[in-house]
Amino acid sequence: MPQTDSPRANVRLLLVAAIIVAAIWVWALWPSAHGLLVTFIDVGQGDSILIETPKGHVVLVDAGPQGAELGLDAGSRIVAPLLRGKGISVIDLLILTHPHEDHYGGMSSIVRQFRVSRFATPDIAYPDKEYTGLIRLVKKRKIPVTHAHSGVEARFADGVTLRFLYPNPADLAHKMTDEEMNDVSAVLKVEYGTAEILLAGDVGSEAELKMLARGVDLDADVLKVPHHGSSSGTSWSFLKAVHPDIAVISVGRWNQFGHPSRETLARLRKSRVRTYRTDLDGTVTMETDGEIIRMRQSRTPFWLRGRMPVVR
Repeated sequence: MPQTDSPRANVRLLLVAAIIVAAIWVWALWPSAHGLLVTFIDVGQGDSILIETPKGHVVLVDAGPQGAELGLDAGSRIVAPLLRGKGISVIDLLILTHPHEDHYGGMSSIVRQFRVSRFATPDIAYPDKEYTGLIRLVKKRKIPVTHAHSGVEARFADGVTLRFLYPNPADLAHKMTDEEMNDVSAVLKVEYGTAEILLAGDVGSEAELKMLARGVDLDADVLKVPHHGSSSGTSWSFLKAVHPDIAVISVGRWNQFGHPSRETLARLRKSRVRTYRTDLDGTVTMETDGEIIRMRQSRTPFWLRGRMPVVR
């Protein structure tokens, strides 16, 4: 009578079991394929937006503050750990929308800790000590610099395009006060398939009117609400031109500016725009295959989770 528990049969069973276990581990550890990912990082009262293309190109727009409200450097303590957690070591394009601390405060840490292939920012002469220090650091690292203004674009081989829509070079021709700096923020549109995301920096009503008067194509599915939801921006005419389905407001809890304003929230609500807020929803991530857009959030802001954003 043949024996079913022979040594040879046992070896076969062990080999099959080992192959199954190995396959499970490969499936679990292999990087999952994704479309375009845009992560609105919860950095408190500031902006930082991570763009990951389907084939792994990385763009970082702003890097949050380094201020008293956080009591930490958002670049070092929030943005950098999130990038490392995703296995990112190289940033193909680092964009500073404008030289205000809540956007560039954490950027020097990013430049020091990651290899940056290119840096882009509007050509603004601004005698701020920390900002000029960042520019010196970029030059010291010999990172090529692109002046971010309308007409400039970055195209990736996997079908993602970044287009700078504003400002025009002429908008940067005069010396600006600190208050005027918001209205020369770089505004850019991210395009992948039919999906479009408009990142509006900190622009206010004056810049919105300029873009509308120039016939700039603002239409987008997702809007990063300008200036943290300030009442000075996101006008009815601007919202009508963008016509977003989804809006994301990057804002810090209980901030001294009263952002987001009731007026802006009311306009978004009346326009039936599904709105996310980093002070309430934590880090917000958008994923798209070029057609369908999916949103997810960490649900708990960083200040309730040990100051470290976690994206589920």
